[in-house]
Amino acid sequence: MSWVSTVITAIITAALGTVLSGYVALMAIRWYRISGFEGKSGYYIVAMALIGLVVGLAVGVVVSRVVAANANPGMLKSVGISVAIMSGLVAVVGTVGRLKADVPPTLDGEHLMLIVEARWPATHTESPAVTPGISYLELGSIVSRVQRASAKGALWKEDAQLVNGRWVVTGAVHLFTERGDRVIEVALNDSVRSGLVIPLPRRPGKAQLEWSEWGPKDGRNGPTKEDGITYRYRVQKSSLPIRTEKIGQFAVSVISNGFQAEVPDGTTTLDPYGAFEVQYAGKPVTFSAGATPFTRTGMIALLPSEKPALLAYIGDGTRDSYCALLVDDGTTFREQKVDDCSNSLDADELTSDSATFAARKLASQPRGRLDRRTFAHSSLLLFQKSVLNARTLHIQRMHETSASAFIPSVPPLGLSPDQSSFVRFNYGDRGESEPMLLVVNFARDQSYSLPIDPVRMRFDELKALTPTWLMHHFHWQRNADGTDMLTVRPDFLPIPYYGTVTDESDGKQAYRIQKAGQKIRLALLEHLEKEFKVVREAAAVDDYEYPVTVDGQKLKVASSGDFGYVMVSMDHSEKASDIVARIGKSFNDALATGRFDELFVK
Repeated sequence: MSWVSTVITAIITAALGTVLSGYVALMAIRWYRISGFEGKSGYYIVAMALIGLVVGLAVGVVVSRVVAANANPGMLKSVGISVAIMSGLVAVVGTVGRLKADVPPTLDGEHLMLIVEARWPATHTESPAVTPGISYLELGSIVSRVQRASAKGALWKEDAQLVNGRWVVTGAVHLFTERGDRVIEVALNDSVRSGLVIPLPRRPGKAQLEWSEWGPKDGRNGPTKEDGITYRYRVQKSSLPIRTEKIGQFAVSVISNGFQAEVPDGTTTLDPYGAFEVQYAGKPVTFSAGATPFTRTGMIALLPSEKPALLAYIGDGTRDSYCALLVDDGTTFREQKVDDCSNSLDADELTSDSATFAARKLASQPRGRLDRRTFAHSSLLLFQKSVLNARTLHIQRMHETSASAFIPSVPPLGLSPDQSSFVRFNYGDRGESEPMLLVVNFARDQSYSLPIDPVRMRFDELKALTPTWLMHHFHWQRNADGTDMLTVRPDFLPIPYYGTVTDESDGKQAYRIQKAGQKIRLALLEHLEKEFKVVREAAAVDDYEYPVTVDGQKLKVASSGDFGYVMVSMDHSEKASDIVARIGKSFNDALATGRFDELFVK
């Protein structure tokens, strides 16, 4: 055989190796859930294809020369052997990769969820719902008596039911792998945990759609143990609901694609993410108040009205998406479009209460459960061009120009006493140099604006704008026709300038003063020399950071003219202490006297 035949054999084998390796890499992306973020999965395919190319070239050359040395050489013979060897190598690699991967089992082409009921012993009289701490259901995969992988799912302890004198709690978890023996564990908190190895087949079939017997048992065929938590389980297709909650004649069911951590009320829970299906009086609801009909909703919340009512986000994030009001009228239900919504229940609370305002800014809407908390005490909810009364279920529409001219990152700052007008923050034609308030009378679909004097009505950041700030500078006055109008307080005193102390990622603290520059830094350094006996290090006055030492601790006093702030922070070599907080309190007291007001950037 000539070297030309060797080259041809190598090229054919390399081409086959490239294609087969690329295909195995493509399958491995699914098996090992390789992310496409920043092209990671694409790079993986290219790398594996290149390996297949190199190995294919090597196999083709070696086999061709071995065949050439035999008694009956031939190019077709060398190509056939090379292709067979290369195909075998790729098949072995692919098979091992598939066996080592956590590939979810399927039934009729669908992934599966494992549904578990945990039953407490009769001696446990307290409901699991009152047990504090995070609750979850965990599914583990055991190989050679070692748990090699696990996945967490939801355990709905708040749904605990008393059945024949024993508390029963339901949970669900994604059946994420075919590998190993399966073990389930119920956790109510760090101290209440219980597990059980379950005899679930590698690939569950239709028989596993039915509930298993309660376990564990005393021996292989003995009775169920009664002195601890017992379990039963079944599998179901992922397209079916895993949890259903009822409100009036509404039944809200969640279809899960997986589970994620949620912090709906300050307590971490594991909730499913996916979509909701709604039934009314046992019949599926189709949402048709928008341009496109939908059969599922992405988020859904309970409203505090006398009639059972729900607020739902309908759509897929397109311009046809909207928020809908669903009302149980007793014999029928009614759906009304409240407003267009982008990708959530886009509603702001209209309030003048500072505590409610602060709580709503920090609140997050749970996505994997019927939201019973977010709007539980709400009255008026502001959408893009409408206001929903969450108690009477009345929707007040507004003209687009009255409702849209505001800064979205700043929630409504106040509500008039007659509950007909709300206040939003905005900028005038000159941008940030012209801050203003927009007052919208939604009852009359009218609006007017009031200028903000940035010198006397001080706020260092947009997050400083609150109902308290509003009522310090403005007040409501009722005019002759009984309408509340917002006007400037004639006798208000400017809020003192101040800095804020924040906790940094390294556990240390920083003290930052906004709208400040070089003059404030010099004043701060003089204050530190007087009150803290600071030792200044060698540095130029206009350097970004000015090193100082206070009580033997190294600090940095920074000044940014571009971003308009002065900041005190600890040197990276120092351990965390309260020195920055003490400096912040001391200088804030000095700022409150007003003697440094003229040094701030106007």
